[in-house]
Amino acid sequence: MPDDPRDTDPRARDTLGPIEPAFRALDYLASVIRSWVFWEPGDGWGTISPRGDEHHFLDCCLVDEQVGYAVGEDGVIIKTEDGGQSWTHLEHNLTTVKLWGVHFVDQNTGYVVGSEATVLKTTNGGNTWTQLTVPAGAALHIRGVHFTDPQTGVIVGGSEHLWQMEDRIGFYYQAGYVYRTSDGGQTWLPAEEVPPVLPFLKAVSLTDGGVGTAVGGSQFWSPMGTGPQMTSVIARTLDGGATWHHQANPFDIPDSYYDKPLEDVALHSPNQGMAVGGLGVPPIYTNDGETWERGSREDCLIQWLTSTAFIDGNTAVAVGENCASAGVYRSTNAGQNWSLVDYGSYTSLRGVSFGSGNRGVAVGRLSTVIISEDAGETWYASPDFPVAPATDNEMLQGVHFIDGDTGFAVGWFGSVLKTTDGGGTWERVAGLYNSLRSVYFADPQVGFVVGSGLFKTTDGGLTWEEYRTNDNGQTWSTDCTPDCSGAHLCSAVHFGSPQTGLVVRDRHTNPLLNPILRTTDGGTTWSRVALPMNLQVLRMRDVHFSGPETAFIVGQTASDWNGAILRSEDGGVTWSMQISEAVSDLRAVHFPTSDVGYAVGSYGGSSLQDGGCVLKTIDGGNTWARVEIRVAGHVRLPHLNGVFFVDPETGWIVGDSPEGGRPKGIILYTSDGGNSWTEQLARGAAAPLEERALNDVALVSDRTGVIVGDKGTILRTVSGGV
Repeated sequence: MPDDPRDTDPRARDTLGPIEPAFRALDYLASVIRSWVFWEPGDGWGTISPRGDEHHFLDCCLVDEQVGYAVGEDGVIIKTEDGGQSWTHLEHNLTTVKLWGVHFVDQNTGYVVGSEATVLKTTNGGNTWTQLTVPAGAALHIRGVHFTDPQTGVIVGGSEHLWQMEDRIGFYYQAGYVYRTSDGGQTWLPAEEVPPVLPFLKAVSLTDGGVGTAVGGSQFWSPMGTGPQMTSVIARTLDGGATWHHQANPFDIPDSYYDKPLEDVALHSPNQGMAVGGLGVPPIYTNDGETWERGSREDCLIQWLTSTAFIDGNTAVAVGENCASAGVYRSTNAGQNWSLVDYGSYTSLRGVSFGSGNRGVAVGRLSTVIISEDAGETWYASPDFPVAPATDNEMLQGVHFIDGDTGFAVGWFGSVLKTTDGGGTWERVAGLYNSLRSVYFADPQVGFVVGSGLFKTTDGGLTWEEYRTNDNGQTWSTDCTPDCSGAHLCSAVHFGSPQTGLVVRDRHTNPLLNPILRTTDGGTTWSRVALPMNLQVLRMRDVHFSGPETAFIVGQTASDWNGAILRSEDGGVTWSMQISEAVSDLRAVHFPTSDVGYAVGSYGGSSLQDGGCVLKTIDGGNTWARVEIRVAGHVRLPHLNGVFFVDPETGWIVGDSPEGGRPKGIILYTSDGGNSWTEQLARGAAAPLEERALNDVALVSDRTGVIVGDKGTILRTVSGGV
């Protein structure tokens, strides 16, 4: 037990009298419970991302400028009464399915719809809910809901079944359904007349007079292996949902880029509306209620537009997301032209709504809730829902710290994350629609990231310029015209001095496109470094300077696919092969001093030795020797992806264990230069790191460090991991 002043202070002991033993027993029990439940700074590797309390929101409805609701997966419903600043969870025990849509006609009466024919209703502002019955049964997945008054409304969705047609026998098809009510959901009637082969419907919007529009689309899978086929639909009603007819649809062009399902629709009047969909198609609009045209947008950064809303007759917003970054478009001419007002600040956006006035909210997965107070021009996160550092479907590949406070992490799908408190909290400073693998910042403002491109920032990551070439890769600059070719498949970047840096490229197969780029002017321009044919490397995984002029590249040779280490003593101009042996792949290299360095990777083959390997040098890279790894509890050695040593003896290696058929993150620690290793554990939402390979590690001191990996994993320690 910890020391207690009562052990040495008789006055304190006498104060407790006969209850002393019971008090101390309870105190000790409380300390044990705390150690079971809480991760505190200084206790191993704690989880920064993913957070354990994240909700996946799918839709929202702002009734007025103050009162609003949001719904999502696992049956979650939340409410705000101050315009999105704070939110309350509305408890119910009715369902845990995905709740796809929400619509309130006033502050008291609202409807929520979801999978398995779920329809929930409240008449007291969400204090209590009742579950309504829809005749279609659990096969119906309800995606959209809209009511014109507390009694009259329409729900849309679809079910899945095998659709057989003469020319498409065996295709898997999603059939669309429409149900309407005029008695507040007590009874539901199917539409009396619908167009033939109505695809899955995802959203509906109604206006006065019974005019409404429903949108959606289906996806077919061919048993012959020809891949998915898409359909898209716009259906219109003039009688409150009783009958519907197809409308010509700019999205519905078979076998074309525009043949994509529509995700949402908003009507401002019977004749004025907008609809949005996925895979790069711009929003569409109508000014007469019957004909739809494509709008235009200044860029195509957001691939999947998921929701749209009118603010007034001219002003509208549309939100959407890619795999790891979300953003907002805004139109001031009723959907004809769109400008990007926010991109990369948030991980997900699935629904948007504006009440009366200029205040709006948008929601998304990973507890994303953002607010606008100026008709959609600017947005900020709700104080109750801080922005998630990373999405659960992205792989964070690289992490780099400039000093003890400022660091950056990058990953697939273009996310750039920044911390200013040593990794305790992270914010998204950019979203590049590229796969990013490595990051290096010379100072807090000037930095470089590489992946499916080479990018530079001079404002701390807020904006980025891409390097391109117009001379077949001889030189690279941000001044090139957009039609120049880009620096694709870069794998790592590092600088030996403020002026001299190297970028290495992966999967090198063409001698005319040598995989090494070099700068001597701080990254203003880059030039190609030619390698002799006997040094061609198939995969260059990592690059690291051990001094101002001495650099190392690790990877895999093109001749025999063995592990390779290249060394340069002139800042990357000329290179020599240091090792090429029966190591299938080397993935990372790090030098804590100019003499001592470590390279990690994996062995080849299918034996028990298939897994990670560690190579060490103590003479500046002239010679390398294998370091044996034995980890208790592991039959096979782990695959090793990242390495960082704070001094010649103390270091960490991260990777994933191949046991069990699925990657499981692993952290190895040594304090004696690799003679012995111990496995360190993660605590929190990501533990025990199932299906989460760990890809990189960086320490800012001998105690504080960060690890990044798959599924948005960020781990942090302030105790050296112990």
